[in-house]
Parts: sequence; C-alpha cells; structure tokens
Amino acid sequence: MHPVAMKNNLHLLVLGLSALSAFPLPNAQPGGTNVVVDNPAAYSITSRGPHSRVWEHTEWQTNLAGRAIARKHTYTELATGMHRWSGNQWVDASSQIQITATGAAASNAQHQVSFLGNLNTAGAIDVTTPDGKHLVSNILGLSYFDTATGKSVMVAETKDCIGQVLPSGNQAIYQDAFDGTLADILYVNTSAAFEQLVILRQQLPSPTEWALDPATTVLQVITEFPTAPIPQISERTISGASDQHLNFGIMHMGKGVAFALDSVSNPIPVTKQWLVLSGRTCLVEQTPLSRIWSALKKLPPAPPGTTGLGTPLDSNNRRVASKMNVPSPRKFRRDTKSLKLATSPLKNPGFALDYVLLNTGFGDLTLQSDTTYYVSGDVTVSNLTIEGGAVIKYTNTYTFSPAPQVSIGALDSATWVTSQYRPAIFTAKDDNTVGESIAGSTSNPTTNYYCSGPALSFGDLVGSSNHIVVNARFSYLDCAIDIDPVVVRNVQAVNCNTFFYATTANFDVRNALFYNISTISPASGKTGPTGKNFIGQNVTIHNCTNVFADTTGTAAFTNCLLVCVTNWLCATNYTNNTVVLSSDSGVFQTVAAASHYLAQDSPYHGIGTTNIEVMLLYDLRGKTTYPPISYSNVTLAADTTLGPQAQRDAGASVDLGYHFDPLDYYMSQTLVTNSTLTLLRALQLAFIQPMFGTVSALALEQAFYLWELRTIRCASPNSQPCRNNRSPCSPATSARTCPRSFLPPQRPYRNARADSPNGMASRRMATISTVIQAPANRSLF
Repeated sequence: MHPVAMKNNLHLLVLGLSALSAFPLPNAQPGGTNVVVDNPAAYSITSRGPHSRVWEHTEWQTNLAGRAIARKHTYTELATGMHRWSGNQWVDASSQIQITATGAAASNAQHQVSFLGNLNTAGAIDVTTPDGKHLVSNILGLSYFDTATGKSVMVAETKDCIGQVLPSGNQAIYQDAFDGTLADILYVNTSAAFEQLVILRQQLPSPTEWALDPATTVLQVITEFPTAPIPQISERTISGASDQHLNFGIMHMGKGVAFALDSVSNPIPVTKQWLVLSGRTCLVEQTPLSRIWSALKKLPPAPPGTTGLGTPLDSNNRRVASKMNVPSPRKFRRDTKSLKLATSPLKNPGFALDYVLLNTGFGDLTLQSDTTYYVSGDVTVSNLTIEGGAVIKYTNTYTFSPAPQVSIGALDSATWVTSQYRPAIFTAKDDNTVGESIAGSTSNPTTNYYCSGPALSFGDLVGSSNHIVVNARFSYLDCAIDIDPVVVRNVQAVNCNTFFYATTANFDVRNALFYNISTISPASGKTGPTGKNFIGQNVTIHNCTNVFADTTGTAAFTNCLLVCVTNWLCATNYTNNTVVLSSDSGVFQTVAAASHYLAQDSPYHGIGTTNIEVMLLYDLRGKTTYPPISYSNVTLAADTTLGPQAQRDAGASVDLGYHFDPLDYYMSQTLVTNSTLTLLRALQLAFIQPMFGTVSALALEQAFYLWELRTIRCASPNSQPCRNNRSPCSPATSARTCPRSFLPPQRPYRNARADSPNGMASRRMATISTVIQAPANRSLF
C-alpha cells in the first residue's frame, strides 16, 4: 500500500457522497464559522424553453479567510407545456378556458381545445395538437359488453346538455349528460394534457337484467372521433386485458383509470381500443364491472323506474346485440349556446372513468449530475436518463384527477447512470437539506406528502421488460414509482406514503431500506391484479403500517430485517434467514445522520445466507452494515494513520438487512497540527464543514466530502507532480505513484442526510495518491 501523508490545510478534499442516512444533520460544533442560508425570494428566471425555465440568484458570503465570495444558486424547473411561443419568445402557457359565442375555448397553451355548448353534437370537442392535428370527438354513451359471449347493450346515451366552466377555470363540466343514468362528463385542461372523465352519480343497473354475466361483463365508455389522424398503436396487457397506447404525434393517449372522487389514490386500470364500429371510428374504454361494482354500490340508488329494462330509451338500442354496438350518429350543429359559469366546484360523490391525451413534445430528458430540478407539473418524455448526483424535487400541488399532474414519465426508455456513492435523489420541494433551495420553500417537508402522481412513472414503456431502479433515494413523496414490472436495487424510501404504484404482479427488491412508510405495495383491486408477489432480499423495513396490502398475494423475504411492522395483509409470507421484531430497541445505531447501521455486536451480523441473487451477493461484498468512526471537534496533535475500518461484508455468510456504501471515518471540525496524518488507500473518508455564515439548527448549509484514494502512474520516479485534475500524468513508464494536488470544489454542495443512507449527491469526484504537503499549523476538516 502507498500511504498518503498529509500535513495541515487539508480542506482540499474531494466532494462526494457519504454513507449516512435520512435524519437532520447534526449542528456544527462550537468554533465553526457561520452559514448564510439562501434567500429563495431573490430568485429570478434567466432562461426559458418550451418545457422548462432556469431560476438563479447570486448570494454574497464570507469564507473562512473573511473574503466576500459570490455564490450562484441555480435550479431548473420542469413541466411539460410550461411555455408557448408568442411572437419571438417563450411566454407562460395558460390552461384557462374562455367562454365563446358557441361554447368555450382554451387557446393559450401548446395545444388548443374548443367546446361546443351542447355536448350532444357531433364533434363537440375539438383538440388541436401542438403539431397542428385535430382530434374531434363526442361521447356516444355507456355500454355493457360480455367478454365471454360477445353480447353488448347500451346502458345510457348522451342527451342535450349545456356545459359549464368550473371555478378552477381549466375544467368544463356537462351535468346530467345521459339518458338512462345520472352521470356528468368533465373535461380537464392543463398545460401538459387534456383529460375526459365520465362521472357516474348513481348506481348502474345490474347486467343480469339483460342476462349478461357480471363476472365477465365490462363497463364501456364509447367516444366517437369523426375527425382524427390515424394513430400508431402499440399493444400491451394490463391485468390480463389488451390495452392500446395511441400515438397521434406529439400527443399520446396513455393509460386510463377509474376511481372514486373521494379516493383518487386508489385507481383501477381502464383499458382502451381504437376501433371501427359500424363504419365509425371510436375509442372504446372498458374496465371489468366486477372490479368497480363495490365502489358503484356506494353511490346513491337510482330512482324507481329510471333504470333497468323499463327505462324510456329507444328500444333498439336497449336490446342486447350479438356484437359491440353503437347508437345512432349525432347531428352536426354549430349554433349551440355558450358555456355557463359554474358557481361551485366539482362535488362528490361520484365514480369516474377517464382518458388522457398527453403532450409528449418534451422529447428526451437527462437529469444531470450535480443539478437540482424542480418538478412543478407533469413531465412526459420519450427517453429518460437519470445520472447519479441529480436532485429532483416535487411540488405538493394536488388535484382530484389521477392523471399524473406532478410526475416524471418515460414513454420509450429509462436509463440509470447512477453508482455507488452517487444515487439520484427524489424529494420534496420544501426539503432544503439536499440540492438548491427552491423559491418559496418552507424548509419543512414533514407537513404532507409531495407529488400528486408517482414521482417516476414508467408504466407506458410499451413492450419493455425488466425495468430497474438502482441507486436512488425517495423521501416525503406520496408515491415513489409506477413501473411495470420492476427490479429495485440499492434504494431507500424514507417518510413516504407508498412506494409502489404499479399494475405489475411482481416486485423484486434487492438491498433496500424502507423507513417510516405507510404501504410498500398497493392492495389488489386498486392499481394492480390480485395475487401479487413481493420478493425481497436484504431489505430493511422499519416503521411500516402495511408491508404488502394485497390479501391475495405472497411475500418472500431472504436476509431481511422487519422491525415494527403493523400489518402484513397478504395471504402467505415466506421467510428465509429473516428476523421479524416488534420493537426497534437496540437493533440499530446512529452515527451523524445515519440511523440504520446495525448495533454494535449485533446478533444480525453474519447470519444470512449467500444463496441469493448473484449480482446482489457481489454488490454486498463491497458494502457494509458497520458505521464510520466519528471525529468531531477534535485536534490531532500526534501522527495518525487512518485506513479502512468499516467491515465490508465479505465473510462466509452475509449480514441481515440493508447494506450501506462503506464509510470509514466521519469528521467534523477536526484540526491537524504539527503532525502527520496518513491516509491509507481504499479509505472512505467524509467530513462536514460549515463553509459560510451562521450555523443554527435550521441552517443545514453543510457540505459532505468523500475522499477516495487510488494510485496513478507517472513517467519516471523524478517526474513533477500533477498540478490538478485537468492535467493528466504522462504515460506510465514506472510503477511509482505520482503525488497529486488538486483544486477544491468550485462551491460547497448542499448534500443531504443519509438514511438517506448515502443520501448524498456529490458535486465533484477526483482521485489522489501518496503525499500532499501543506503549510504547518493550519489543517482543518
């Protein structure tokens, strides 16, 4: 081994990632310098694009030497359709609906929509896509279709009704829009999407009135498109039913859902098909009646004589047909009345079925390392690349609609360029402990859950398989991922409501930490099929209400620690080398911000099986459940040698539970004076040092640094040392290592807590070796 002897002024360490976990950072020790927190109100927009804008402000801070230094704070806000082109510049888009002489229109976004006052008109809704295509439509009615026999019957048809613009300004509703049942039709316009919802207000008649089998009957919403481009169609299967992804160019029609208005978080998949029925182009959406019947029964009953075979509908449409049928064509009218202004918002109760047209003009997106992003609206991209060190924050805006209002979704591919010590971090807008502070941040993310859709939604990756989420941390989110199917590796979810929001039947989780989480996997009858399978290897679950909320599913755990779990809620549990504890007393230990290292002399060291997935076993060999040694407010006045000490899990058996990226020493306010500090290769060293201003319990402007030691080769034993990372050494002709000095990071990076274990994104990584000399008596970690 080649030691690195260091004297004094060793604050020029490499910025990286600590292996700490998700609690507030400790306060700086006495004698530290002060930290000045950003003023988020000082941000201004410096650039705009169709789907993004960059916010920036400059802050003057005083460094350790008493010099004023300008620090630039920058983050990128993301939302599909954020701006529209006007004249020669991008301006804010608006989703607001304006009343017109014949209805209403929304014309200040990248897509445009016009509404006729009477919905019972051919082409009542006209969507103009950003690339100039027209999707002209009108709802025909509701149908029962028996998938076993192929028989169908119209349950309700649209009738004359005048729309209203709701107080939100971006919603138009046509109330009591059907003969045969009480139901409304709602349209929601956003800068990123256009959504149609049929909202049932009363119970539907039983399919047995037409001798249809409730077990095999689906409820259909049939919408005619008299004018529309021919879509590119991709087939997939959702809960055993065929579903089509419709590509109209820039706008796509993705997954549909059904949901109770008072239970938006528990949607049921709605599949769709683009069909020609009786020579007419129609969108047919459907969902099994058995899946939604219990929710429909909670609606008010229909008045006597208004449902069933005796309702006053056209007898021909009321009869059972031997194939999927559609009612008579609607009349074309352009002299309809204006929409009205509603005086009250949308009301409960109700049960809705929807489709969503998404703006996919964002194209490809790379979430770059060392960059903070603020997701303020739905982000739909074609191909998504996620780099290690990217920090993605979400707003807490919430709408009743289940269409992803605040989410990042990829249609074609998702690529993870993360690694050990460099996870991607997904968290709340008000979480100031990682990345840049967002304008308007409260610095308190604990008041509610953030992101009204899954933080990452890859469910529309048509034809893809074996999706992976690797080296990532999720915190304070309502839901972390919607990916179907998925393998999760080296992931932490802390202070979240739900982790999985998916239609898949299988969840494969390897080396993960779930802490303070309500539900890991959703229940059957909600977002996915019955009989889900959860396979967990080296997983720590601590403080969880419902591990697996599918009473028909199975859960298999190997080398896991399950601590303070309230409910299992699954039919069968399989455990192999797994410990289940009702109390967390003495199980874990905390070092700095990390709280899930195994306790000293833990009985859960080295009792796990190596009969696990091969790649996982390989990963665990370079990870640890042992904490770093802490040096806090210490002066090193004698020669000291530090080397790897956090035991890597390389024994004949493995430790139970989640494994951290190893960190050997953790330093805060450590002075080295009149002595030599020798750091051995393979050492992982992190330190926290307040860089500027006043330190307080709320001012977490503290930078984490990681020092990774490697050797480099130089041309000859007498060659000059490399001056910095920008000047590589000469081609190697000797095995002798080259002394290297290097520049400090350009600016301190506000990395996060870990539990977050390793919840730190790094700003800059370098390699060093052998000896670095510095002036005497001025070394500070």
